[in-house]
Amino acid sequence: MGGFEQMLNVMLVVMLGWAGVYAVYTAIRLNREYMLFPNRFLYPANCPPEACTDVTGFIAFQLPRLWILGILCLLLAALLGLSTLVKLLPLPDWCRTYVLPFSGFGVFAWYISVNARAAKKFW
Repeated sequence: MGGFEQMLNVMLVVMLGWAGVYAVYTAIRLNREYMLFPNRFLYPANCPPEACTDVTGFIAFQLPRLWILGILCLLLAALLGLSTLVKLLPLPDWCRTYVLPFSGFGVFAWYISVNARAAKKFW
């Protein structure tokens, strides 16, 4: 594996791992406090929390999706790290090169669409 490809894999593992940890942290805090707080993942773009029309409905809508985002990001980071960086998980090259990275981007695309629906519904 070339140095550039290795660097991209490390960056993707770090990005997915950080996003997963932050999403799980946000879900735990949101579930515990059940109120809106400053957060980068929680709100749709240009939607201030104080302008939310239905806070409890938004929390009920967003909470399971945050859990899904966090778990999927952590799972993809672990699979990608174990298969490319440490080589403990033998996966075919096409899976390591295409399926895992594009799955990560797909998870983020899905969450962006979730935030767009939340913006239409609750702001």
